[in-house]
Amino acid sequence: MIKIDAEGSELDIIRGAENIISSSNELIIIYEINRELSGQELLDALNSLGFKLFIVKDGKLFSSIHKLDSVPRGTSNLVAVKQTKN
Repeated sequence: MIKIDAEGSELDIIRGAENIISSSNELIIIYEINRELSGQELLDALNSLGFKLFIVKDGKLFSSIHKLDSVPRGTSNLVAVKQTKN
């Protein structure tokens, strides 16, 4: 599991760790997403690395997210889950 709290630099961190992330079959990344700081490019990067993205609300995972428009305004917690079959 990776927890990122980087105030808008999440994409840079994901790109910097891409080799490690790509080589992992099971991985969870948790970070705060803010529509004003995080762009669609971050969601696209995680999707292309094999992650399913979920918003956390009231301690539960809700619906898979593909577009930034699906993320509530303000700050939300996002969980990216990668599970690949060997």
